[in-house]
Amino acid sequence: MRQHIVDATISLASVFDGSLLLMAIAPQNNSKLTIKLNPQTNKPAAHGALSPPGEQERIQEIAACVQRLDLAGAQRGYALLLRVTNKPSLLAPVQFLLGIIAQRGGNPQAAIEPYSLALATDKRNPQITPQLGFAHFARAQMDEAERCCRTSITLEPRMAHAQYNLGVLLQQKRDLPGACRAFEAALMVQPRFPKALNNLGNMLMALREIPHSDKCYRDVIAINEKFFYAHHGLGRLLVDANWQNEARHYLLIGLC
Repeated sequence: MRQHIVDATISLASVFDGSLLLMAIAPQNNSKLTIKLNPQTNKPAAHGALSPPGEQERIQEIAACVQRLDLAGAQRGYALLLRVTNKPSLLAPVQFLLGIIAQRGGNPQAAIEPYSLALATDKRNPQITPQLGFAHFARAQMDEAERCCRTSITLEPRMAHAQYNLGVLLQQKRDLPGACRAFEAALMVQPRFPKALNNLGNMLMALREIPHSDKCYRDVIAINEKFFYAHHGLGRLLVDANWQNEARHYLLIGLC
């Protein structure tokens, strides 16, 4: 079974001059984005100044394009935004959004540049590097993806999905002990993480640590009995152990 890296839920909130709030949410397994704009055009900003004319209009246009996953429209809006502002605090979140919609639109190559630009402005933002790593992974650029995962973990050690993604990358590179350590680290942060548990079970079975692998699969099923990959993995393990009757039960469920 091909393993897929986790495209984690993103919540990004940035206040521009205290007068505009832009939030982007990219949910797991869902190609739609929710954009909430809260322009306070008639209220002074926190420091007493209003945004320059044109900024808010450009942001609203970009947000509308993001809602439609319209990358070309958002890129045009960004080009227009550059004509009215050069503030990193405003441009970096928009660059991040351009990456999100390119990625959600099935174009990870187009996501890499805006993510990189956003990261150059905001080097210690733990939300950007996982998404950049996901884009590299989708392009089979494994070394770059691994660097992004490790940077994410350095910035935010308790980011379970970054640990999980590192495990998937190491698994692809056939570093099974390293993958096990990464999945275990993800589970230290988020114990009820079915994908991490299941992948740990797969790695342990490949390393012939059968009792520990058996426990991982059974723990996944206890968390989510409809996680069919775990039934299939447990069935294969039981076949190897010559427990044919019990193996048949789990393999049949795993085929659903």
